[in-house]
Formats: sequence, C-alpha cells, structure tokens
Amino acid sequence: MLGHPVDGREQLRGIQVAQSDVGAYALLKERTRQDGLRLSTDSLSEQLRLHLHRGISLLAGDTSLRDISSLPMRAVSQNAEQSQHS
Repeated sequence: MLGHPVDGREQLRGIQVAQSDVGAYALLKERTRQDGLRLSTDSLSEQLRLHLHRGISLLAGDTSLRDISSLPMRAVSQNAEQSQHS
C-alpha cells in the first residue's frame, strides 16, 4: 500500500483516496505503470496533478462553457449523445 492509511483511506501526498475511489486509483496506477514510471507516492501524486491539469486545460478551451454552472448541462448532453449512438 502506498502512502499512509487514514480511516480506511490512503494518503497520496495530501490527497485522500477513499475506498469508493478504488477504480480511479487503479486506473491512475495502471497509467503510471504503462508510462514506465515507478509506483511511488510521489510519481502517483504527480501523475494525478498532471491529469487534472490536462482536464482543466481541455475545459478552459471549450468556448461553449461560459461558467462552472454550464458543466452539468454539458455532461448531460454528452451522455444523451452517447446513448443515441449505442
């Protein structure tokens, strides 16, 4: 186990990973491993930070988003589109 367990959670350099986030944590570990990086607390924390920055940059470049309240409608419309295509 990486980090320090705190009340059933694992600490990743100040970020608590709850048991309910185990899937996302596993994906982060797998991506880090595929990138050829060590599975250390520091490398996982850095990869999570980079992932968040990529997502924020992607959203910042979307001109249809005028403010944070636009995010839920964007998610709903994307889910509806995906449902129609499957």
